[in-house]
Amino acid sequence: MTEHELHPISIRLGDPRITKWNLGDEHGQEVRFFGWHAIKTSQSSSPVPFSVTSAHTDSSLLSLCVQEVFGSFITSILKITDDIGDINIQETPHFRLENSLVTEIVKVFAETRLGSNEDALLCILPTMVPRLRLSFLENAVVAAKRMANQHRRAGEWTQAETVLRWAWEVCKESQPRTRKDDCQIDQPVHVDDPVQQAAIALGELYRWAICDNKTKDFGLHGIAWLSDQKHRHQVPSPSTLDEIIDRYIYVAEKVVQKGDN
Repeated sequence: MTEHELHPISIRLGDPRITKWNLGDEHGQEVRFFGWHAIKTSQSSSPVPFSVTSAHTDSSLLSLCVQEVFGSFITSILKITDDIGDINIQETPHFRLENSLVTEIVKVFAETRLGSNEDALLCILPTMVPRLRLSFLENAVVAAKRMANQHRRAGEWTQAETVLRWAWEVCKESQPRTRKDDCQIDQPVHVDDPVQQAAIALGELYRWAICDNKTKDFGLHGIAWLSDQKHRHQVPSPSTLDEIIDRYIYVAEKVVQKGDN
């Protein structure tokens, strides 16, 4: 994926000049972009520069034009669609987010030989993503919690833990890395922060587990793992995330004390 900053002249969608751009490199190379149905260009007499992210393709010009028409059709349909459905997790062969509507459109795209599944996603996702009610991280946590609850009710504690830890890692990796001396103690706290929601979901899974003697050790080990995570993020003062984890450490300590008595 490559990001480009474009400096447009006054153009409108549908103008053939919008597809070809001189990127100003030493060779004066022109690049043709597709996917304008997902871009909001300025219609003013003095439009400002804007950025686009592109992926190189070896598809023929004819194929790309057909895909552009298909993408424009999907964009028009979505304008009258209030809800594109829930985001779920596909667990095999590896974790990924999935939407049933996107899956069906990709299937139609491939069956009509408009291109590969990868071509379909490049054509569809730029239009779909802005219509999601939640951010990627929020969708990941919500979907993981839904899947984990299903596993827990089926007695599949390890599978529930695996999917929630996946969401935890996704959220942690997406957090900006801040040095200790750059942290602001008075920075506002967002209670609905995805990583905090992932911590609560894991804590609740382990809390449920320690209520049953059969899964008690699983729950205690899980809370011990959560405790270890406190020391892996560099924050100069106790954070909301620490406070959340401390609640479950307290619960675990009380359970152990009760067992000793």
